[in-house]
Amino acid sequence: MKLQVTWKLPLATLLSQFSRPPLNSSVWTNTSVFLLSRVIGNPICTIASLLRTISACEQRIKALRQRISHAPPSTGLRKRKQLRKYSFHKTESLTTKLALIQVSTDEWGVIGSEQVLLDILDQLYYHEIPDEKFQRILDLINTTAGKLAADRSTAILPVFAAEFQFITSIGAAYWRVIGMEPHPGLWTNIEAYSIAMSAPFLYMVPAVFLSAIIGVSQTERSIPRILKGFYEELAREQEQPSNEKMEVVSLENQSQVELESPAADEEKGIITIVEEEKKPITVNGKQTILERIAHGGMYSWRPEILLPRNLSKSWPHITLATIMVLLSVFVAGWISYRVPPEGFDCRNAGQMALLGTWLLSFAFEFVFVLAMDRLSHLQLRESWLYEIMFVKDCVMGAAAVVMILVVQVGIFNRCDCFSLWGRVPVAFPQIPEVAAVLMRRIEFEWPAVTFGWIMIELGLCGGIWWYYRDAIAVYNQQDLEMTIEIPGGQGGQKI
Repeated sequence: MKLQVTWKLPLATLLSQFSRPPLNSSVWTNTSVFLLSRVIGNPICTIASLLRTISACEQRIKALRQRISHAPPSTGLRKRKQLRKYSFHKTESLTTKLALIQVSTDEWGVIGSEQVLLDILDQLYYHEIPDEKFQRILDLINTTAGKLAADRSTAILPVFAAEFQFITSIGAAYWRVIGMEPHPGLWTNIEAYSIAMSAPFLYMVPAVFLSAIIGVSQTERSIPRILKGFYEELAREQEQPSNEKMEVVSLENQSQVELESPAADEEKGIITIVEEEKKPITVNGKQTILERIAHGGMYSWRPEILLPRNLSKSWPHITLATIMVLLSVFVAGWISYRVPPEGFDCRNAGQMALLGTWLLSFAFEFVFVLAMDRLSHLQLRESWLYEIMFVKDCVMGAAAVVMILVVQVGIFNRCDCFSLWGRVPVAFPQIPEVAAVLMRRIEFEWPAVTFGWIMIELGLCGGIWWYYRDAIAVYNQQDLEMTIEIPGGQGGQKI
């Protein structure tokens, strides 16, 4: 019994490191309880939602950088002279900060914020504005991004420590029985079964990793206050009169003309730039749980990924999440199947029941979210969606915990589980032939299968880090202090 405990406490430690946003909720529908239950009650949707969150951030920062690389065709603008020689890493820093502001704004359902930030880039890169105003805008961006980054907690180091502890606990379980002959005090087959029962939860390695690199806000109420101050200050900055000049491109002869106002001479082939009246950006700091979820504020639960109209974007994330869960259960089933006597025994049945629970949880959520969307209830301020999902994931999570407890109390240690339900003789590990098979497989085959899958998962984590490296740079701001010299300006400006 002592050996079977080795991986359970590290598993609980790893689960406790899963990032949970401090959203306001009632006592019985606490979001922390919900999200922790969801990790072990619906791992497919959890991992897919985290991947979708990172992907959405990646799309935001690419849109900002695309705006800098290519001027909007409708304006015919060229980069202002001051910024044509802007270095690449400085542009990366600016867009990273704007992307952090954008994704934070998205989580609060602010309408029109994307165009406002794109207009900021147009003004900085394509309009001849005074250096003082240029510096004030950069300072505002830097200050806001710094506040948002300071409020976001990305506990990567503790997560790596928890994952290392979980992985080494499995290695320790192998190490203590390798090279030791089975005896009355050492049942090697039980240790192998215990390791097999931990394998279905190997999907937590990438799940907790993804939650760590996204992070969460430490003070939920401070975010709308920071964003409100940013957009209000930006609006005041735009209202200040200035003799702005814009470089435009002639459509006929591609000559550059400097204008004192947006009006253009159509006879000269100059594009007319008309500033539309923009509505002020408002940030609602009081939102229901469902509204925060609808806007992506709960990173590990994004119901919109299950909607048919969004499957073109979310199906790779759902597929990858499903593969992670299926292969984790496959590793568990393979080890249990290969423990003498070989065959499908009660432990395999328990692992299949666990997989069936997760698939049922995913299917129920898919059907229910689809039904709620058709009834137009996903966007309502008041809905039973959260409460129903809370109960469902708590029940499914409890079922997974029960499976762990079943292993711990030793129900699977009865004779039926060592004899394929009585079809073959009981394979005691002290029997020389059985001991030889166990020793050979626990020294080579089972560690190779277990740690081979762990290495693949770590490789997937590295691949995700590389593929979404721009988004991860947004969530983990590391270049908030960078001084640049503005040609024609005075001194340097931090961005």
